[in-house]
Amino acid sequence: MGEGGIIPLTHEFLAAARTAADRTGAILIFDEIQCGLGRTGTLFAFQQSGVVPDIVTLAKPLGGGLPLGAVLTGAATEGAVKPGHHGTTFGGNPVACRLGIAVLEEIEKSALLARVSKQGRVARRAVCARCRGECRPSWTCAEPASCGAWNSTARPSRSRRS
Repeated sequence: MGEGGIIPLTHEFLAAARTAADRTGAILIFDEIQCGLGRTGTLFAFQQSGVVPDIVTLAKPLGGGLPLGAVLTGAATEGAVKPGHHGTTFGGNPVACRLGIAVLEEIEKSALLARVSKQGRVARRAVCARCRGECRPSWTCAEPASCGAWNSTARPSRSRRS
């Protein structure tokens, strides 16, 4: 699924997912393998919505180039997974785990998140300048709800450039 890029979900969608999970007793899982660990300007992309999942999956940037993944759980799943219950090819080894700690330390001390936020704003302006209000499905519009190119059902505008 990561080959298609990241499709930003609205805050309303995430809040509705949280409400539905709470209402039905389901566990809400956010996959942050592609977008987590600072890639969106916050340590986790979900932090921008205020919606907190029960489980978060991480991988790619965590190992700093070595295979390493993690599953973060909260109170809703406390005690459900015990040693030996969860196997993974990216669970890490001592070297990868130490590198993961170094990655997290570097994110914290280097002001990486602030720099990513700033560069994200620059990139969004460039994308929106390119589309001039007429985004194409193959472009990832960073702000579809506010750039004017998308209607309320999140479909591309029907107008075409000449």
